[in-house]
Amino acid sequence: MKYGVLLTLILSVSLNAAEISLTQAVQKAADRSENVKAALYGKEAAESQLKEVKNSALGKISLKTTYTQGDEPVYAFAQTLRQGKFSMASMASVNNPDSVKNTEFALEGGVPLFTGFKISNYKEMSALGVKAADDYAQRVLSGTKFYSSYLYLTALLRKSLNEELEKILTSSKEELDLAEKLNENGMIPGSDYYAALAIYSGLKNYKDSLDYELKNDIIKLASEIGEEPQNLILSANLTKPLYRDLNCREVSEKALSSRKDLKVYENMFKISEISSKIEKNSILPQAEAFGAFYGNSGAIDSLRTSGVYGLRLTVPFGDPSYFARYEKAQAQSKAAKENFLSEQRKAKTEVLNSCTDYKSSVNSAALALETVQKAEKSLELFRPLYRKGKQSIMEVLRAEQSLFQAKASYLETIYKTHLFYLKTSFAAETLSGEKIKEIEDNLK
Repeated sequence: MKYGVLLTLILSVSLNAAEISLTQAVQKAADRSENVKAALYGKEAAESQLKEVKNSALGKISLKTTYTQGDEPVYAFAQTLRQGKFSMASMASVNNPDSVKNTEFALEGGVPLFTGFKISNYKEMSALGVKAADDYAQRVLSGTKFYSSYLYLTALLRKSLNEELEKILTSSKEELDLAEKLNENGMIPGSDYYAALAIYSGLKNYKDSLDYELKNDIIKLASEIGEEPQNLILSANLTKPLYRDLNCREVSEKALSSRKDLKVYENMFKISEISSKIEKNSILPQAEAFGAFYGNSGAIDSLRTSGVYGLRLTVPFGDPSYFARYEKAQAQSKAAKENFLSEQRKAKTEVLNSCTDYKSSVNSAALALETVQKAEKSLELFRPLYRKGKQSIMEVLRAEQSLFQAKASYLETIYKTHLFYLKTSFAAETLSGEKIKEIEDNLK
């Protein structure tokens, strides 16, 4: 019964498991990212705000209903007039009127004629807000692509290291099995044999550490793309890439005009400039056309209607806080400009550093590969000498260990080449779907 349950679980995992490419992982991460969704909702909010500002120029109409009752003289006098029930007899009780009931229906409306350029300025600000929200959403999406690609490459490095170490352990175990028999027969020094065992144990311990790190990397990647870790199989291999050469200065210069986050800062600066302009114009007069239609009645069957319309001009002068508000807006605009310039400088440095690291890793790959070839040659020479009794098993295991270290260094250099090319693309705002596919094609 237990074996049947175990077999069912194994079959379940194997049936659900599927190989996943870099492009697929990135797409899954982008589709499920809460940050991307939140940024897109922010864009929708900005678009709605722009509509709100545009529609505010059309004015507004409101319907009001009020029910009142009282015998306060002024109130009673006014409501009686509104209801059309005032007469000379009402004068006799003007100081001590009976309680009057009144239901008032009002339809009021107003259209701004001149707002001191507020509406046009707010419209411009909102349009810039839409652009900023769109740029921010695209940058968040690019960041999600970068992070999921980084997780994929890191897991791929651990997988490759694990596979290479497994080969070394298998080869070392074969040599140690032979050495064990020779040691039992007294044909090799016991000190050499146990020293070789110590080297082998160190490699096994490192293998356990790699297994743990690979498991954690797979869990992180699975969480990012919404998959179960046990079903995740990386389809790629960590191989030497053939990317085009990069002109770091040219890439960094182009980044200044293409980086979405820089455009956000630039639009925030422009918005602050308009905000300063709004404060400056806040002392300008404002004009509005308005109208109202009223209906007053003490009973539903005796509604009395009236209306009023006109123009309203407001001149806001004598505000002691005007200059302080304007100075504050100017200071905020200057701060926004400095933030924009600072981010430009940081972005340029970021691109240059990433590009330089990429070129450095490309140059290091050739040397790392040469080291691997020399380590392989060393092991090839040690093995026959050991079997002829001219070298100890300890030297063979040391050669195995050196070969793994050389291969690990080479794989890490290749990993850095992919990673820094990815990072440069992200920093330069060129991490498109085509770029992800290019990296995937170099992981065959």
